[in-house]
Amino acid sequence: MDIKKFLHNKMAVIGGIITIIMVLSAIFAPMLTSYGPLDMVISDRLKAPSAAHIFGTDTFGRDLFSRVLYGARVSIGVGFSVSILTMILGMTVGLYASYYKWLDNLLMRVCEGLKAIPATLLAIALMAMLGASTKNVIISLVIVSIPDIARISRSSALLTKEQTYIEAMYALGAKPNRIIWKNIMPNVISPVIVQTTYIFASAIIVEAALSFLGVGVPAPEPSWGNILSEGKTVIYNSWWMIVFPGIYMALTVLGLNMFGDGVRDLMDPTSH
Repeated sequence: MDIKKFLHNKMAVIGGIITIIMVLSAIFAPMLTSYGPLDMVISDRLKAPSAAHIFGTDTFGRDLFSRVLYGARVSIGVGFSVSILTMILGMTVGLYASYYKWLDNLLMRVCEGLKAIPATLLAIALMAMLGASTKNVIISLVIVSIPDIARISRSSALLTKEQTYIEAMYALGAKPNRIIWKNIMPNVISPVIVQTTYIFASAIIVEAALSFLGVGVPAPEPSWGNILSEGKTVIYNSWWMIVFPGIYMALTVLGLNMFGDGVRDLMDPTSH
C-alpha cells in the first residue's frame, strides 16, 4: 500500500478530512453544545439561527445544532455498523460460494433474488415486518447490502482459486477453511474494503430515507432522517430545519465517497 500515492490524491485526502470531522463532531457532541438533544423549551419553538441557537430550534423548541450532532451519532453509527457487518457476512458468503459449487448455486440465487428488488423498497418492506427501531434498521440494511459484497468477493475468489498454488494446497490435502481464509481471503479483501466504504455512505442515505418515512429510527431519538421529516412540514417558514441536517448528511456521504475513491486508487495495482 503506497501511502504517498494516497496523500497525493487530493480528492481522497479531502474526503478523509471531511469524514474525520463529521465523526469527531458526533463523538464529541456533548462538548460542542450545551443543550441536550431532547431539551424542550416551547417558548423557543422554531426560532431562527442566532447566537443562542446557531442552527435555530425545531417545532418543540429543541436546539437544532444539538440534535444534528447527536443525530450524527445515530446515522453514522448505523452506517458504520451496517458496513462492518455486511463486509463480514457478505465476504463469508462469497468465499464459501466460490469454493463449493452446490453452495454457490443456492447462495447466488438468493442474492440475485434480493438484488431484483430496489434496495430502499426492500428495506421498507423489512422494516414493516420488523418494526421501527435502530437495531431493526441495521438488520434490514445488512440484509439488503450483503449481495453486493458477496458477489464482489465471490468473483475475486474464483479468480484466486484458479491459481497454481491454491490447486497445490488442495492436492496436498489442506483443509478447505485454511485455503479459504489463509490463502484466498487476502486476495479478496482489497475490493471488498473499497465497496464497504460505498455501503457505509449508502446506508446513511437509506437510513435517512427510512426515518424520513417514519419506518426507521423512531422519535424522539434524533437521526438526520427524522429531523428532516420534522422539517418538511415547516419548510416554507423554517428553512433551517431542512438545510442544516441536509448539509451535514450530504457532506458526510460526499466525504465517504471521495475517501472510497482514494482507497480504490491506493489498492489498484494497475493505477499509476
